Amino acid sequence: MDLGTIIGIFIGMGLVFSAIIMGGGIQLFFDVNSLLIVFGGVTAATLMSFPLGSVTQVPGVVLKAFMHKAAPPHVILELITKYAEMARRDGMLALEDEAEKAPDEFLRKGIRLAVDGTDAELIGMILRLELRSLGCSALSSD
Repeated sequence: MDLGTIIGIFIGMGLVFSAIIMGGGIQLFFDVNSLLIVFGGVTAATLMSFPLGSVTQVPGVVLKAFMHKAAPPHVILELITKYAEMARRDGMLALEDEAEKAPDEFLRKGIRLAVDGTDAELIGMILRLELRSLGCSALSSD
């Protein structure tokens, strides 16, 4: 689990509990009608805004936020270096099997594009678009 996720949860819970304590007790913050309106409204708005298939994937995304272990950057850099040496020594097609072993889907996609003979500039453009679609605008700026 990412340390930032844990810290964020504790800060959020701490703020809520602080507001409850400073506001006179939990009775003022717990109202069934209000909870139904808020959570029912959020659920209804979500279902109206997104396709049902996307909504049903939310529990998996939430679980991934707590359980996902990303490979450290130095490990990814070592892999990229290894792939570059392998491609130079044995040719791009040697990376075909290695692509499936890559620890990261983004890296797998880049390797597959390279193995398929896609132009380097086009690979860069595709991967930047992928980052933008994931909301990584700071990482994907040209």
